Amino acid sequence: MNDFCLVDFNKDLIYSSTRREAIVISAYSTLIKYDLSNPRKPVIIDQKVFKEYQRIRPFDDNRFFLFHELKSELFILNWDDWDSFQCFELPKDAYYDEGIADAVHVKGSDIVVCGGSWNKIFLLNLTNGTVTDAYDKLYPAYVHSFSLADNSQYITHANQDQFSEFVISEIEPERKTMRVIGKFMGDSRCHEDAICFSSERPNEFAHVYQAGSLPFVKIRKVVNNKLVKLYTGELDKVDHSHDGHSSWKSSILNYKGGYIIGNGRKVYRLHLIDNHFHLQKIVSMDSIINAMALDKQQLILGTNQGICFFDLEDSGEGGE
Repeated sequence: MNDFCLVDFNKDLIYSSTRREAIVISAYSTLIKYDLSNPRKPVIIDQKVFKEYQRIRPFDDNRFFLFHELKSELFILNWDDWDSFQCFELPKDAYYDEGIADAVHVKGSDIVVCGGSWNKIFLLNLTNGTVTDAYDKLYPAYVHSFSLADNSQYITHANQDQFSEFVISEIEPERKTMRVIGKFMGDSRCHEDAICFSSERPNEFAHVYQAGSLPFVKIRKVVNNKLVKLYTGELDKVDHSHDGHSSWKSSILNYKGGYIIGNGRKVYRLHLIDNHFHLQKIVSMDSIINAMALDKQQLILGTNQGICFFDLEDSGEGGE
């Protein structure tokens, strides 16, 4: 593992492998772009304050989303020129005040799933700017943490009601709507769950969640519009401090037919070998992992102490 590169960021990190650049957003709403071509010496190549906007998500290799859970404006910024952007405002009504909790682009279409925050999820048409309700019904709680399948057929999101359930829906872009096909339990209060769909098996997804005091990873797949459990693995307990406004989060990525999991101070690899999943802890750290990105076999870890780099092929078997 490389030494830490001290950078200032909150909890979001996006990475462009073609540029070898990362964009982070600091706790002070400052976007900061780093050149990571030399992992030991990151160089700040751009930074700009965007009022009170606090979250970023990737759109494609040339653009990214910027938003805030208490504001109704969704920005799509150009990676290389932050003065070049689109701005869409979600409509307010009796059931939606303002706020965007997440945003994902439905690949192969002009549709963005966005909103959440306080109840409503919208489908935004980027071509004509029209906004429609994603569902026929409202969800009576804070909705967030979107995850989209690679084939854009399925999407999951958290519904932070009393039981912190998650919803998986099928996207119907021609009808401009989403249809719920299943629900499952998770934890989205003191822990921000991580969900990742398989890049090789688009009806399968991995879910890192907290149950009581212990974290787990569970693999499910969609079969005939029903959820089927494939695997459950227990992760190491995470000792952390938090309050109602300071949650901690897990991260998960696709890697060689399986998954890489960042949870607390540990990184795990979940292999698929002979149709069976095998969980392997590959590194332990002193810092808390808040975000991950992947560049071929190099894992980029955004932690509360900065950014560090880890070669997955040098991890060995069972090494830490």
